[in-house]
Amino acid sequence: MKMNMKITPIFSAATVRCAAICTTTALYLMASQVHANIAKEDHSSTDHRPRTVAAHKGSQAQPLVFTHSATQASNLNTNSISKQDANPPTSTWLLASERQGLLLQSVPSSGSLPAPKVLVKGEFELLAFSDPYVLTLDRRADRIRPIMLKQVNGEPTTNVLPLLPMGSFEIHWICIQPRQQDGHIYAWFGGENGQSEQWLLGNAGNWSPKLMRRQAIPVNSTDCAIEGDKLYVSEPEAGVWQFDASPFADTSAHLVLAAIDNKITGLNLVNGTLLLTDKKGKITDTSGNQLTTLSANKAKRLSLAATHNKQNQSVATLAVFDDQTDHYLFAQASLPSEIIRTEATHTVDDQIVEIPAWVESAPSDRPYDTMDDPAIWVHPTAPEKSLILGTNKRWGLVSFNMQGEQVQGLPSGRINNVDLRQQVQLGGKKRDIVVATLRDNESLAFYEIDSAGKITEYPNQATNMVDIYGMCLYQDGQDLYVFANQKSGRIAQYHVDWHNNAPSIDLVRNINTPSQVEGCVTDESQHALFIGEEDKGIWRFDANPKASPEGKLIIKVEGDLVADVEGISLYQGAEIKGKKQDLLVVSSQGNNSYILYQTKPPYAQVGRFRIGVNLQGIENGRETSIDGSAETDGLAVTHLPVGKGAWQQGMLVVQDGHNHLPDANQSFKWLPWSSIAQQLQLN
Repeated sequence: MKMNMKITPIFSAATVRCAAICTTTALYLMASQVHANIAKEDHSSTDHRPRTVAAHKGSQAQPLVFTHSATQASNLNTNSISKQDANPPTSTWLLASERQGLLLQSVPSSGSLPAPKVLVKGEFELLAFSDPYVLTLDRRADRIRPIMLKQVNGEPTTNVLPLLPMGSFEIHWICIQPRQQDGHIYAWFGGENGQSEQWLLGNAGNWSPKLMRRQAIPVNSTDCAIEGDKLYVSEPEAGVWQFDASPFADTSAHLVLAAIDNKITGLNLVNGTLLLTDKKGKITDTSGNQLTTLSANKAKRLSLAATHNKQNQSVATLAVFDDQTDHYLFAQASLPSEIIRTEATHTVDDQIVEIPAWVESAPSDRPYDTMDDPAIWVHPTAPEKSLILGTNKRWGLVSFNMQGEQVQGLPSGRINNVDLRQQVQLGGKKRDIVVATLRDNESLAFYEIDSAGKITEYPNQATNMVDIYGMCLYQDGQDLYVFANQKSGRIAQYHVDWHNNAPSIDLVRNINTPSQVEGCVTDESQHALFIGEEDKGIWRFDANPKASPEGKLIIKVEGDLVADVEGISLYQGAEIKGKKQDLLVVSSQGNNSYILYQTKPPYAQVGRFRIGVNLQGIENGRETSIDGSAETDGLAVTHLPVGKGAWQQGMLVVQDGHNHLPDANQSFKWLPWSSIAQQLQLN
């Protein structure tokens, strides 16, 4: 369940001022220190007289770093420092010019700067580069101009690509984001009016730009910086904000540096340390340590390239644009020991494998939190005709074919969780039975699926529950049971029978957990019920109706399992290093991931992953790029074939809480189990 504690920011000068003032005392003290230190001299820093070059109505410089070329540039560097870095006598930079276009600038370690070389003529403002793509703002068209820039035989070569579509706001800054997790390159465009967009550009070998999502940002923002999946945006009234830049993120924001009425005009990152510049070109870290000053009149857009010199000292070549003199300013500075000691930041999240989604369902017919829990119906004779059932918890039950197209919809009401069993003996015949919790009247909704996949609804069955929530089914021989739960932690076990051509239920026992539960699954081979207590972990109970009501918390919320614990399902017979094992598949909602656990003691974790972007997926029956999944509620998995080829080992389907590429209502995403097994190297 989503607790809706994350707030989508709506920024204005007034709201961010309030946000800054309402920040904790510690943040305020840090703000005061930073604000004061930006204006003070730190004589322990290394100052070098800046060297300048005419900008011809410039705006931004970027170091030229080739990472994909067969023959790499001589000045290879990134903003993380390595002791193996070379000591290049000359670094190479890209400059934006509204009068000349895209320029190539050599920056030797000493002496005056030579005149730049024109790579692409144009009227360009703003600049971002990640091999092999340059992004700049074409001022004649007022649109983003992408340029492919590669190195061939030691020389840069360019290919001007088509303009991106006209945006709905004037672009004020650009950040480019290569992601190691999925191999794709993304970009962020922001405006002064509080709007920004994330775009998926493609990868180094495939240019296929598409709008990923929109993000509210502070008004009057001045610059951006990005490292990994963290986007930083500065604005004068409050300081620096951090956003989750992953393609499956929500829209929440965090004020990471409170600096009221600041003079920050540029941002950059080195080894995860945020560096700032003010209008005078004074460059500091967030603790106020001064690296250097470039003695500018109106500095903007901080860029840097970090290397080692001959004495193995960590240094950076820094660049800003002076808007008053229309010059680019370059200087070298020794990097503080705190930055040197900090290795390039790789968070735990960076190490989670991302496996592309294969199919995305048609989206919900209404916005906000609607889709919740799926189930998989396997066609008895033609697996490729199997169906995905899903709950629209504001409307009813929907079904989709394997290509994501909606097949049927039943307006049952506010159903929440769903489960099914096939070929259950009820009423004198074998039936495919579907059961869902119905929150409108604290009841259970019953359905039957015929051999062609058509769903028929039966009368609801009343329960004595209060705030009914999740559920799962348990089959013991010819007996079918429903485990339904409510938010208090009560779990009621009902026996399903058949009377007067319709299902009926009888309460057989109650069991309890200390607090709210929802997702659950039964392992019928062990007669075990596994159920998630959302902020504590996974419980195991004996599913036999005459068994003890006592359960055991077998997997705690800690480490990789991050609350809320949501959907839980069972994959039978997974090949794990040559042995067949049954696995629990669990939604770790708090970090947008999925974890595999053994179903028997010691309940060891055998893998975890995220579901990511696929440039060649299927959405609602058509081939297109699709995003991954995030903040998943329910999920379902089967080991049975649901098609040919990759689908012969079954599949996983999950609810997607944030549907992007582009922004849309919630949906379900699925992928074959074989891709999970392969990516996680289970066998």
